[in-house]
Amino acid sequence: MSSDGTYGEYEVVCGIEAHVQLKTKTKAFCPCPNEYGAAPNTLVCPVCLGHPGTLPVPNAEAVRLAALAGMAFDGSIRSVAHWDRKQYFYADLPKGYQITQFYEPIVEGGTLEVQMPEANGGSVKHVGIERAHLEEDAGKLTYDGDADALVDFNRAGVPLLEIVSKPDIRTPAEASQYAQELRRLVRALGVSDGNLNEGSMRCDVNVSLRKQSTEAFGTKVEVKNLNSFSSIARAVHHEAERQLALLEAGDGDAIQQETRLWDEANGVTRSARSKEGAADYRYFPEPDLPPTRIDIDAVRADLARRFEEDHTSSHDRRLPFVELPSETRRRIQSPPLNLTADTALTLCENPFGLLTFLDSTVAHLNGNEGVIRAACNYVLGDIMGHFNSSKTGESGLTVEIFAAILTLSESEELISGKTAKELLKAALTGGDVGNDEKELRQYVEDNNLAQVSDPDQITAWCREVVDANPNQLEQYRGGKTKLKGFFVGGVLKKGNANPKMIDSIIVPMLDG
Repeated sequence: MSSDGTYGEYEVVCGIEAHVQLKTKTKAFCPCPNEYGAAPNTLVCPVCLGHPGTLPVPNAEAVRLAALAGMAFDGSIRSVAHWDRKQYFYADLPKGYQITQFYEPIVEGGTLEVQMPEANGGSVKHVGIERAHLEEDAGKLTYDGDADALVDFNRAGVPLLEIVSKPDIRTPAEASQYAQELRRLVRALGVSDGNLNEGSMRCDVNVSLRKQSTEAFGTKVEVKNLNSFSSIARAVHHEAERQLALLEAGDGDAIQQETRLWDEANGVTRSARSKEGAADYRYFPEPDLPPTRIDIDAVRADLARRFEEDHTSSHDRRLPFVELPSETRRRIQSPPLNLTADTALTLCENPFGLLTFLDSTVAHLNGNEGVIRAACNYVLGDIMGHFNSSKTGESGLTVEIFAAILTLSESEELISGKTAKELLKAALTGGDVGNDEKELRQYVEDNNLAQVSDPDQITAWCREVVDANPNQLEQYRGGKTKLKGFFVGGVLKKGNANPKMIDSIIVPMLDG
């Protein structure tokens, strides 16, 4: 693959089908709990097991969440949802068919804005959404040591929103970033938790090659069994390389429309079965479900009540009641935060709510650019490091104390940067440094943490250190200017002096 993502004279054409489990309390068509991790086959009933004589009832919350997702990527929401029956026979599909939406999906059209990392050019990619439809999940097959298949039907009937992108993706990196952005979106909306390791978000990629500057598509191959974002990128790259080798060998007919499975251990795709078409599934309207009417205005009003407005509510939003990840990135890349694209991606992905914490802190500050920059650096450094190492969202640090530390260290220079870090660490780990700025000032005073900013005192200490080290002074003036650190360290041993003032006073002394 070249630097622009092309493969020889070919380019990748890729689309993604994302299956997102909706965050409802119950399953799609029955009252069984929608939960992960329960003992096998304990969250089942005659409806989701497909017993004769049972009738499904649509989950209204699933319909609302699907409509919300469609609104977020600017899709067209149908006012009437129709249901269809998809016939296929797998061991984990208890009814022998799946209730889905084939002919008239609940959402059509839309766009997802994808921010590429700086390492991949830093551009913004707009990937079209073909459709999004509701359906029910199948059960889960596992295999024991004797290769016997064990089936757990707890997942059978869980509501899924299948979001199908247009074939607008051109590189493995774009495929991975699209999937990551989709997860950010559904998490921000509360539509799904998007946990790939739990199967609540599963992505299949459709990959083909075509000659550059041509419109006709090549033969599409579907790749399944992708359980991480890096696997998505690797699978697209490997499949493109596999197809390229066949095309360059004049064996393009060997590229079949099929389903292949990603082998993570060996980094290859393996043929699983020929790809079924719509005729193979024998779709027809679901006879047990009437059309579901959707009052879009009522859905919007209901969703608006669920989202709590915050101090960013004046920002121009696609959905007035929630800020989407793409809108968040544009906001925090603008004043007063002015973060880079990569930093914005990191904060939007952070699971510990650090962006909300940073927003709240900035609201407490007086708008000083230097102080806000320091707040960003602490959040991205010490604070994020603490949460990543502890792997929890628990901390004793409050917005009030963090803003007070910044005020004392950056605005007033009452304490040094080193002391600020020590206070921050103490607060993060549950130490008692006070509950507000007044109490923090008292803590600093009681523990003699204030730095000395008296120029006469600092000048005296600097003179003492310089006069006490004539040999090092001679070496410094002979060209070993790195010895400045030696002299600064000597002054700091005299007392908790302001480092900036030390530098401005001692350098003229050393230069003579």
